[in-house]
Amino acid sequence: MYMYKGDLLIAHDIHEARSFFQRLRGLTGVHRLSAHAGMYFNHCSAVHTFFMKIPIDIIFMDRSDEIVKVVECVPPGQFSYCRGAAKTLELQAGAARRMGIEPRDRLQFTELCVKAPVARELSFR
Repeated sequence: MYMYKGDLLIAHDIHEARSFFQRLRGLTGVHRLSAHAGMYFNHCSAVHTFFMKIPIDIIFMDRSDEIVKVVECVPPGQFSYCRGAAKTLELQAGAARRMGIEPRDRLQFTELCVKAPVARELSFR
């Protein structure tokens, strides 16, 4: 999936965890996560990082994709919860700050790339 903040394309490799197995596994076992990649969970208000190899940023959103909480650099072996969240996005540690993602922002997710400028001013490393 593609992820936009307003009209700006900020990530182009977002995978939705749809099946029970995909949701259970999440990013467990991933040793490296691209700056443009992440995992999206619908109907999710809690995330664990047990058995993960890398720290992640966790973005909690409500049903309308408005961000209600951003938890940065969550190390392996932790649990994070957000009351009122309906969706969760896991990104590379530090990506939320680099992308300027903050509470009350609204993200859009699409299966197709719509015409929008790529975030050139953001430093993805």
